[in-house]
Amino acid sequence: MVTDRTNSVLTIIGLLVALSLANISFAEQKTPQQLINESNKAIARNPLSSVAYYNRGFAYSVLERYQEAINDYSKAIELKPNDAETYFMRGKANYRIGNLRQAIKDYDKAVELKPQYAAPYNNRGLVYDKLGNHGQAMSDYNMAIKVDPTYEIAYVNRGNNYAALNESTHALSDYDKAIELNPQYAEAYYARGNVYYNLRKIQQAIMDYNKAIKLNPINEGYFNNRGNAYAALGNNGQAIKEYDEAIKLNPKYADPYFNRAISYSSFNKVDTAHQDLIKAARLGHKEARQFLNSQGIQWQ
Repeated sequence: MVTDRTNSVLTIIGLLVALSLANISFAEQKTPQQLINESNKAIARNPLSSVAYYNRGFAYSVLERYQEAINDYSKAIELKPNDAETYFMRGKANYRIGNLRQAIKDYDKAVELKPQYAAPYNNRGLVYDKLGNHGQAMSDYNMAIKVDPTYEIAYVNRGNNYAALNESTHALSDYDKAIELNPQYAEAYYARGNVYYNLRKIQQAIMDYNKAIKLNPINEGYFNNRGNAYAALGNNGQAIKEYDEAIKLNPKYADPYFNRAISYSSFNKVDTAHQDLIKAARLGHKEARQFLNSQGIQWQ
């Protein structure tokens, strides 16, 4: 019931980078929409400004308008074809909309232009992981770490790769290193908690989930998996509270409905459990659908 969820949210740090490229002072930093408006004006003044297209593309990425971001990054590349950062950012946008092969091509170009740039190796590894090529992914994470031994994200992603291969010792070592490099990195604690959970070291898992939630209290996956840990200890009352919080944070997240149904069933709350199973099934949860179908319960 544990699910590894890579933290894929574009952060404000990245936006600040884009703003700095646009020569906007700290006091004048804009929201994504404001940055789009400023970029539109910059493009109107100078249609050959690669920076303006890059900045607008970045703002579109923050707003999850990825195809528009790709269009702007492509224009920026047309105007400035040797900028590794723009290829990297276009690769990220392509990844978001499922253009995995194109994302790889963009990351390839980024590292060709800037071989000592760790991020494209790391992100290319994510693509290969998604394609099921864990060996190539491992090579890319290794390269990212070789280029930048302080790059904590690559340690977590390599740890996730090891975890997927059931190499728990190596996974834990990478998570430990990521936490050593950045003690405020919530995803490292979460990922380490998942490995402890799978090793049935439940108390250690809960401690890591606690830390992850303290650092990032709005991630529904953290609450869901802490709920799983409490359920594994037989504390289904607390588990239900955790699933409640996960659902509150993201009502379209199927896993906590399914997991909460199991916890409700431990209290013989059959009708309530069925309602959660139906909700999970409607959100696409395969196990919920299979169970309801086997019981002849309509869920569509």
